[in-house]
Amino acid sequence: MEIFKIILIIGLYQTVVLGALVLIKKQKCFSDWFLALLFVVFALSIFLGYMEIYNRENNYPLPVFIGLSAPIIFLHGPVIWLYIKSITTQKFRFKAKYLLHVLPFIGVAVALSSSIYSMPASERIISDSTKAFKKDLVFPVVIAMIFIFTQGYFFWGLWLIKRYRSKISNYFSEFSAHDLAWLKNLLVSCIFFMAESVYYTLPIIFCRYFPIIICSR
Repeated sequence: MEIFKIILIIGLYQTVVLGALVLIKKQKCFSDWFLALLFVVFALSIFLGYMEIYNRENNYPLPVFIGLSAPIIFLHGPVIWLYIKSITTQKFRFKAKYLLHVLPFIGVAVALSSSIYSMPASERIISDSTKAFKKDLVFPVVIAMIFIFTQGYFFWGLWLIKRYRSKISNYFSEFSAHDLAWLKNLLVSCIFFMAESVYYTLPIIFCRYFPIIICSR
């Protein structure tokens, strides 16, 4: 656990520094703002994840942070998509309809408000310390939604990059300056990381909620 905490701290430091470097850049365009927002969202996710570990290891001194990291994950995909969209679309302009991408985040936040966030601090501590929250149907639904939405956005981002590279290859024989290989590699890594996490998580969830169907064999 200590190694994991160190990794989180290093990740938080890196995202904050990178976000700050983007923000202090002169003559920022849309893509720069979305990249900075991406670092902010990642930093917030790492911070909230760290605070949940800190609570569990120190007898819950800050119960307000219990369960706050889950909804933020639903912002990862939309922000990554907006960043890719902004750098692969000529004369990109932000449209009001793009705000629809935050609806999953809002929906999960509302759902957790009725099941976790509305609890008194003492009940939230008991729910988290005893893992009682896993018995609530909201838990497997949120886990499934995280997988579906994040993977969907990652694949969508790969498609946007592929379309962009095919388009510019018609105009540039050499387009290394326009290449987005680093972003493609990041998305592929995220896809495999999420798939591996769900591979170990989903069987446990389904065995808990559907033992007759899944685990009776």
